[in-house]
Amino acid sequence: MLGIKTDTADFTRGATLKDIKAFQYLYRFADNNIVTKVERAALTQEDLDFLGRAIRHRKIINNRVFFHAGKISKPDGLVVVADFFLTLSKVNWSIISGIYESRLIIVIRNDGLRKGAGNTAKEAFSAFGSAGGHKTMARAELELKRVKKQTRSAGKKAVSGWIIEAIEKTAGRKIE
Repeated sequence: MLGIKTDTADFTRGATLKDIKAFQYLYRFADNNIVTKVERAALTQEDLDFLGRAIRHRKIINNRVFFHAGKISKPDGLVVVADFFLTLSKVNWSIISGIYESRLIIVIRNDGLRKGAGNTAKEAFSAFGSAGGHKTMARAELELKRVKKQTRSAGKKAVSGWIIEAIEKTAGRKIE
């Protein structure tokens, strides 16, 4: 039930009749007290610290927010930050990245009014690993050694610059 709500952004993003019927069916069996507790406990202290770092070090270019975290302990924090940044006024894309194990993870969100996030991820990053998604959300998981051949370094500045350049080339023009 929570997965359906999350995937459809509370039924505001790409919800189908099947989603609604599945939710209705599952709702009968749900303990709403537990559901409420799970929904409210979405952020851990670690998530909050990570979000704070992202806020302090974000870059905004052409109404797109970028943040590259460097090495991360869990990729889920990237999603939290990407979703948060999309709530900012005059921001219509959020591109958040970090290095997890031997992969560069890039999470992309947008408002759905422009070029799709999935197509942008595919165009920008599929030559370096798996990349794709939907109109408003996408993800790329790239082999770090393949990225290093392009950037000559796995340093934050080099990787961040490479991501920004790739997105700016493929995401389309700025619309306010």
